[in-house]
Amino acid sequence: MNEQGSLPVNRLYVKQIQTPQVFSAALIKKAYLQEYSPEFSDDATVLEKTGEKINLIEGNRENIKITNPEDLIISVALLQSIS
Repeated sequence: MNEQGSLPVNRLYVKQIQTPQVFSAALIKKAYLQEYSPEFSDDATVLEKTGEKINLIEGNRENIKITNPEDLIISVALLQSIS
């Protein structure tokens, strides 16, 4: 969102990223020594800013992050659907 409100985004250029993100410890530690940038949204953007290439692999939509009580309900439903 910007000062004028939300703007449409071309979804051809957007990727949904899951955690965990995995990096070489030496590379990510070095990346975090650089000056902060408001572009940083996660570890991958921090590492990319150093010039390192990020490799994406296919994820799994059932690999959900549990942060809210509703997520527990979803996780139980997912587990029941595979058993």
